[in-house]
Amino acid sequence: MAEVFVNELPTLNSVTNNTPICEHSDLELYANVDDATNLTFNWWTNFNGFTSTIQYPVIMDATEVNDEGFYFVTVTDTLTGCTSKTYSTLAVITKFP
Repeated sequence: MAEVFVNELPTLNSVTNNTPICEHSDLELYANVDDATNLTFNWWTNFNGFTSTIQYPVIMDATEVNDEGFYFVTVTDTLTGCTSKTYSTLAVITKFP
């Protein structure tokens, strides 16, 4: 009889950011995990073409019109090839009055 191994999907503890922030501040995204060893990160948006493969990307000089909205991330275990579900965080950027 052949053995079958089922690998668990990687998970994130939380996905957050440093908002609300004022325009022209740096937007910081956080993919929080207990141990990032053997994990790769894939961040993206559907509105401005942003992508990143680091755990904690920073968007410098963020503006409401270009950078406010939902950011999505998945994490992949490089040993098993398994990819997590998609997580999201909403970035809120306030215009100067």
